[in-house]
Amino acid sequence: MERIRLRAQQSKQHGFTLIELMIVIAIIGILAVLAMPFYNDFTARSQAAEGFTATSGLQTEIGLFATEQGRLPTDDDLKANIGSAIVTHAKGLQGKFFNQEAVSVAKDGVITVKFSSGANADKTMTLTPSYNKDTGQLTGWVCASPEKAGVGEKRLPSSCQK
Repeated sequence: MERIRLRAQQSKQHGFTLIELMIVIAIIGILAVLAMPFYNDFTARSQAAEGFTATSGLQTEIGLFATEQGRLPTDDDLKANIGSAIVTHAKGLQGKFFNQEAVSVAKDGVITVKFSSGANADKTMTLTPSYNKDTGQLTGWVCASPEKAGVGEKRLPSSCQK
């Protein structure tokens, strides 16, 4: 008699009820909805980081210019022979998320990257050199997001945020 009761209790516990499964699916759905914005920002930040790393050679050239000339390049420098290599290098850069000719250098060595695809499509990021006038050297780069067409402060690479 006791064996029959044990078997009856064991046979009742074969799986989840429909309500339990619906609750689990609802919880997973809520977690997915909450996680998507973080995932999108993470993806966009990694794509923006490509713009920062792809311009590392250009950053070095601007740093060398600043060390040799004792100042950051002016618009006239960038048009003349002394800075034309920097401009040519910038125009030749290409990445997975930005096309050739999408990188430009302006007065004071400010680099602008315009993204053409991915999460940051049609948005820009600027890299501004931190220049120490006393030593004549660059101390780093600060990323920024222009107000209207920028990638957004949350999406800037953490290595160069303000």
